[in-house]
Amino acid sequence: MKLKLFFLMALLFVGVIGCVEETVQPEPLSLKSAQANVVQLTPEFLDAMNLLIDERGDKFRIAMVETITKGNSDEIGQTIYSKFVGNKQLDSDFAPNDTWRSWSADNGNSITYAIDMTEDAEPSGLTAEETEAAIVNAFNTWDAVNCSDLGLTRNPAEGIDLGYLAFLYGMDGSEEIVADVMQCGWGFPLDAQTIGATFTFIWVDDTGEPLDMDGDGKNDVAFRETYYNPIFNWVVEGGSLDNIDVQTITTHEIGHCLSQAHFGMISINKAGKVIVAPRALMNSIYLGPLHELLGTDKAGHCSIWDEWPLY
Repeated sequence: MKLKLFFLMALLFVGVIGCVEETVQPEPLSLKSAQANVVQLTPEFLDAMNLLIDERGDKFRIAMVETITKGNSDEIGQTIYSKFVGNKQLDSDFAPNDTWRSWSADNGNSITYAIDMTEDAEPSGLTAEETEAAIVNAFNTWDAVNCSDLGLTRNPAEGIDLGYLAFLYGMDGSEEIVADVMQCGWGFPLDAQTIGATFTFIWVDDTGEPLDMDGDGKNDVAFRETYYNPIFNWVVEGGSLDNIDVQTITTHEIGHCLSQAHFGMISINKAGKVIVAPRALMNSIYLGPLHELLGTDKAGHCSIWDEWPLY
């Protein structure tokens, strides 16, 4: 079945599905017009994107997206699953010795990352160099956990406007995948509640069923990519609940990229204050700057990576 842009829009926003005779790539959206085309992150949106991936013949699908919101938000960060992907297994993780990940290193046993340097954090006025430094610090924070040796390695993006999903949606992006974990910048039109979102792409077989090459009971991750919402006021110093600290959010999202889920119970007391227990960088809401991994963050990371790779 071939898809046109109006077919995709109907599926996402109206719920009407129609058949057409040829595929038409969506027109690219500028950042200024993007907010008029805000993406509602729903299973239906993931299903629509997966239909486009299937049309392209790529052997991966979007399995889930994990989001983080502000502490005073009516919405709480969550994990959203696609109904399109096989058994919809909760957990997805990188598989050791996965040579399909040609963008990785050491035959898939060293996790690689890349950072988009083609755009600034509009409209906050931060330069790509400023956000790059914060993102590198975030990767180093996870790499410093001494229970594991991921061999986190940065791959050059060489001026590529990173973002397979953005490309698929008709925005500035690229179909080229250059790392296991791609930080795709501030150009994707997320809704007003969402600060950041990490998308997990998993390998599938010829029938679209998820692969588990290492037999660990988890879907095998092909790559992950993260987008940040440009509508917020982003800062690299002096963050607060209203000023979103780049390093805090990027460290949280990289935690998702390294297969860690949200953690902590969230409640609101009689005074309207948000309470989380325990406090963790991997809480699903943003409560202000936090650059240090706390106990549950480290425990979660070690539970995944302390024996990596499993030969």
